[in-house]
Amino acid sequence: MAKPSTAPATARLREFYRAGQRIVAASGGRKALEGRKNAWGVNAKLQAKEKMSLFEISKARQLAREYTPAEFAELCQLGAAQGRPLSKWHVMTLLSIEKKGQRHKLAAMAATKGWSVRRLGAELVANRTRSRASGRGSKPQAGGPSFALEKTRRLAVEWLNWSELLLDRQQSKAVGDWATTADAARKLKAAAAAMQGVLNAVERIAGAE
Repeated sequence: MAKPSTAPATARLREFYRAGQRIVAASGGRKALEGRKNAWGVNAKLQAKEKMSLFEISKARQLAREYTPAEFAELCQLGAAQGRPLSKWHVMTLLSIEKKGQRHKLAAMAATKGWSVRRLGAELVANRTRSRASGRGSKPQAGGPSFALEKTRRLAVEWLNWSELLLDRQQSKAVGDWATTADAARKLKAAAAAMQGVLNAVERIAGAE
């Protein structure tokens, strides 16, 4: 049996899963429907108790509902041997993929290649673009909802790429030292987390189309 990963990212991911289990229990159990009456009615209390956003609550609930403890343990081991385990934000991004087999394949690739969350989001965008180009999806029309989703997705990926560049201390020297200060870095990380939430939401909506 593989030794469980003790990386900080994995520890945070495990806590996210445990929070998801608590949220599922508060929502009526794993077999309960995700309807507004059953699930969303408890979210205000859960936000205060778990100190999580509504989006995080939704994703934690989805993770705990769709992955048994054994399946989750396997997810945590992806990339662990190479020192590149998946983080909470990697998994939240992956949960926008409806088909579990496809999700696992991309998760393994992200862990093996050490993709950042931003790179993983970009790969999801590229996969959907290739799918549309091959005729398996409709091409977004300018001005329509699909076009707006695609445009928002691209802007979010570009912004995350830019923020990741600034947070890299070596790269940030090219634009000045402001991004390396503790306060600026903290605010930029918070903004990046919010933008990742936008990207995840767009992916979730696009996947439901």
